[in-house]
Amino acid sequence: MTTPPSPPRAKRAGESAIQVGALVPLTRPGWVEAGRHLLAGLELAAGEVNAAGGIAGRPLELVIRDTAADPRKARGGRR
Repeated sequence: MTTPPSPPRAKRAGESAIQVGALVPLTRPGWVEAGRHLLAGLELAAGEVNAAGGIAGRPLELVIRDTAADPRKARGGRR
């Protein structure tokens, strides 16, 4: 599961976003409420950075993965 990236300021031609990944429990049996709070904080922070012009002019893009509090799911099902 991914969420849309924080809205970046207008990107310059050829400019790529800086991707920031986070593992968040967004479905049961994970602690969904905590995951939502964590995600809200990440989105707020990325939005503030992007509103200020990003990092060296490059916007942040959040890449969120739902772990459901399952280590196997967090690893992508690999052992």
